[in-house]
Order: sequence, then C-alpha cells, then structure tokens
Amino acid sequence: MKACTSLLLLLLLLGAALEATAKSLVLAGGGISDDNVAVYGSIVDLAGGVGVARIGIVVAASGDPADSASFYTDLFVRVYGAREAVVIPIDLGQLHNNEDPAVVALIQGLGGFFFGGGDQARVIEARGEEGVGDHKPPRIGDPLPPSLHLRPSLSIHPPPPNPPPPCSFFHNQGGVRVESSALRAIKAAHDAGAVVAGSSAGTACQGSAVMINGGRSYEAVVYGSYSSAQSNADKLVYDPKGGLGTIHGVVVDSHFSERGREGRLARLLWDTRDQPHGAARGIGVDEDTALVITAMDTEPRAKVVGKFGVLFMDLSGAWDDTASARWHLRNVRTHYLTEDDSIDMVSWRVTFASWKSATGGREDYDYAVTSADVFGARQFARVATNLFNSRYSKEATGSTKEKKPQYEVRMSKELGAGAKGRSPVDGYFMVSYRDLLLEMYEVVN
Repeated sequence: MKACTSLLLLLLLLGAALEATAKSLVLAGGGISDDNVAVYGSIVDLAGGVGVARIGIVVAASGDPADSASFYTDLFVRVYGAREAVVIPIDLGQLHNNEDPAVVALIQGLGGFFFGGGDQARVIEARGEEGVGDHKPPRIGDPLPPSLHLRPSLSIHPPPPNPPPPCSFFHNQGGVRVESSALRAIKAAHDAGAVVAGSSAGTACQGSAVMINGGRSYEAVVYGSYSSAQSNADKLVYDPKGGLGTIHGVVVDSHFSERGREGRLARLLWDTRDQPHGAARGIGVDEDTALVITAMDTEPRAKVVGKFGVLFMDLSGAWDDTASARWHLRNVRTHYLTEDDSIDMVSWRVTFASWKSATGGREDYDYAVTSADVFGARQFARVATNLFNSRYSKEATGSTKEKKPQYEVRMSKELGAGAKGRSPVDGYFMVSYRDLLLEMYEVVN
C-alpha cells in the first residue's frame, strides 16, 4: 500500500511538473470581472499555482499605467493567491528599460506574464518622445507613483544618444522591427513554460499575424482595410508587421461580440491573406471570457472559460464574388464556442462540453430571429446561436443599420451542429456551434 501511495504521489508530481512546463497562452477578451475565477484562476494555475506563481504585469498598453499596475498587482496577489505580482517597468514613460539588464533579470525569474488593456499600438510601437527625467526612478518591479505616470521624462536609465523611434518592446532599425532584449526574455520564459496572458489590447497584440489597431465592422466591409492611420477613426486600420508573436497563424481580436467585430475581422483576413504576415484564420474573444491554449509546442489545444464565447473564423475556403459591385464574401466558416468547449488548434476540430446536449431535435424555437443591426452589440452572436436553436430554419440573416450602402450577413447551418446547456458554474444558458457558413454582401434593392 505504501509503495502504491508513493507511486501515485510521484505520478501526480510528475504530471504537475509537465503541466507547469507546457507552453501556454491565455487570451481574454477584456472586461474581465474581478470575481472571474475561471479566467484569473487559470492564469495563476498555469504560472505555478496559488502561493507559488510569480507574475509580471505589463501595463505598456494602458493610458494610466500606474493605476493599471496597482490594480493588477493587488488582484493577482490578494484575490487570487499569487505569491508575487511585479510590474515590468516598460511603458510610454520608460521605453529604454526594454534593454535594461535588471529588467531582463526580473523577467527571467517569473512564471507568468499578464498584458493589460488599453491601446495595443502602445505595446508594439509606443508614441511620444523620450528624455532624461529629474525624478527619482521607482524600484524595478514597483508600480509607478501616480504623480509620475505617463511623464515622457520618466526613465530608469537615461536614453542613449540619438535614440531610435520609441517602441515599447521593439526597436525600429532602418524600417525593420527588431525585438528588444525584454521581449526576447519574455519569449524565452514562455518557451520554457511560463504562461503569457492578455486582456483586451493585451490579447490583440499577441499574434505574429497582422494586428488590428482599430475600426468598426460597417466601415470595414464597405471601405476595406488600411495599413496607416486614417482621419476617420471608424475605418479599419491594422499593423502589417503584426504583434508580439506569441501565437502564429491567426489574427486575434477582443471585445468581440459586444462590439460587433465580426465584419472587421472577416474583411481584414480577406484583405491581408496574401501579405507576409497575413492569415486565413482569426479568433475573436468576447468580454469576461478567455481562450486557454495549452501544449502549444506539441499538441496545442484550447478551452473556453468564462461567461460568453469565442468565435473562430476560417477564410481558407472563402471567395470574393467579383460579379457584385461591392465586396461580396462567400463561404466563411465559423465556430462559436462557450464555456468548457475545446478545439484542436491545428485542425480546428471542435469538442463540445460534456454537460451540453446537441441542439438538433431539441430546439427551443421554431424559426430563427433576425437583426436590423447585425454588427450591434452581441447581435451577430444572438442571431447565429438562435439559428442553431431553431427547428425549421436552415438560414438566418442580419442587416446593418446603416443604409447607404446597406450590408447583410447570411448564415447557414446546413453543414453545422450546435450544443446547448446551463453552465454548472453560474447557471447561464449557453449555445455553441460549429461550421456555420457566412456570406457578406451589399443589399441591392
């Protein structure tokens, strides 16, 4: 009996060690409730667990890094039991710390990294000018004092002569983007088993594929995408060089269903598919929700945790109907997964949660709903999930509220399947689906 008990303990310890060193990524959609144990708890667990996890907080995207730093360090330690949460002191006011040996050493001792929200462009190419400050710098790992946050002069060390254009985690060398020592250290730690996590902008900046900087779905489907800033802030703007590169082959977006971003993701994937950093696949994460990806270097698999869902969009079989006067996209394949659903990140084969039942033959409605504002808050998700929970409807449509021109989205479940159930955690009713086909086109009267 003692021998069996000892063997069991050894196997448990070995399993824990393997899980701790597996490469993992947590992509949260923003708006994460302070009490969302599924999301924050997953980050702490993957960083080593309660009482062990040492997490680096990156607030480079924030417009108020001091406030963000204070919030997250307190949340991870006091609420979720991390052993330590320290600030990685790289933001608009401390850009040259990305080459500081002390900052690199700090990064190397951590088991996880959390990138907070704000503006993802600040993480990739920070804006503003740098200079030498006359204030006493904070200790490495401390949050910035409120009186110093966002001061262009703040720097742990004076910048070198003739500094390059300011970037948080990259250097611009003759138009070529080069990773800083700090980013290389984070990636090395990630490869060695440290979890990387992000929320909102901290999620949107993770991909190596083209990175969305801003824009709305309607303007995206009507006017297309732009690789430089536009006077109209609603137009779809992206960074053609991509983001940090902790995940490859997908464009990542956040606040997804809540801000109706399905149209802009589809348009960006289509427009950039043949570019050096283009991709045929995209992932959109809803608020208060996260996609937890594990075993990234071996058999990458992802599970959805949290309140809402994650949309997976695949344009590898899509085509543009050039007979139409305006952009007309056909055959876009999508999945929408909710709590405890999982997906193979290579094949995109879906497995619904065991507590959910198939919608086929158990639908709650006769016919699917429609929407007169398909890119409004959660409207696309409402129509799509309702379609799979409808007995007789094989298709559903939703149109834009804008009329000149007006766009419509047609959804077909002919090749798909759905699943539904009440969350065992909080009782929310959820509908998931796989293989919903989309068509986006101008309404011609």
